[in-house]
Amino acid sequence: MSANDALDALRINAGKRFDPQIIEQLGVLVSALECGQPASPLLETTVSELCAGMELAEDLRYDDRVVLLRKGQVLTAGQAVKLKNMFKRKASSTTVHVRNSAP
Repeated sequence: MSANDALDALRINAGKRFDPQIIEQLGVLVSALECGQPASPLLETTVSELCAGMELAEDLRYDDRVVLLRKGQVLTAGQAVKLKNMFKRKASSTTVHVRNSAP
């Protein structure tokens, strides 16, 4: 069975037996590997650990409503500091997904 056939089988059950976001990311990784591109899996971190150069893997929202930064945004040092200040009371517990840029 090819990787694409396996992904198709997983996609059929996405939302029923499998987390659709996981299946979507698996598809991205398989596509990247098939094209010879390095895979860049997601890393889970907190606002208090954000640093300049990190790429957001999903929209960063405040109180799950207001979009502060869009998916794909590469953080600057100033943005990281502002986010830490904005989330000051819950910065160590607010989860953020970033792309791993390490080789």
